Amino acid sequence: MIRRKLTVNEVAEACGTGFLAVRQWITGGRLRATRIPGRPDYQVELDDLLDFLKANAMPVPRRLSTMGHRILIVDDDECMARLIELHLKQAGFEARSAKDGFVGGAMLESYRPTLMTLDILMPGMDGMGVLRFIRSKPHFAGMKILVVSALAPEKLAEALEAGASDVLRKPFEPEALVDRIFALAGGPVPAGVA
Repeated sequence: MIRRKLTVNEVAEACGTGFLAVRQWITGGRLRATRIPGRPDYQVELDDLLDFLKANAMPVPRRLSTMGHRILIVDDDECMARLIELHLKQAGFEARSAKDGFVGGAMLESYRPTLMTLDILMPGMDGMGVLRFIRSKPHFAGMKILVVSALAPEKLAEALEAGASDVLRKPFEPEALVDRIFALAGGPVPAGVA
């Protein structure tokens, strides 16, 4: 389940401000919020916070841009999959991994990822097969796919031609991975999409 509500403390932390400033935004009617049933605390819907930030010409904090994004990591190298998952979770994304193309394909319907990292060199259904399968399904047309592979540059170019959103060559720096994912995410997922 994707969290769409934030506490006042979470809003303050994400926006780099204090608890009292956020309470003033709420009590002053500038930021929409609802009371938590049975408690004096407020909760803020993600979409309301984004509207507030936009209306006040404030930047969307990087941490908020991860909200609503589910990332499926498809890689037969368990160590690499865990490493990618760890870095993405540390950046605030929800992430799960699949050990091969078949498992990854099966997880598409149940997990409903908005982004995928995909290795190309895998036994069974390789990454190119997974890429072609996903791009042949209209309901997955908007899913961003970052190919993460040790392939030669010309093979990575083939992945882009087959429908990959971007490519990242192994080995890579963790920051490069996270930066590419943030760029592909393009901000939080709107309510009702994920």
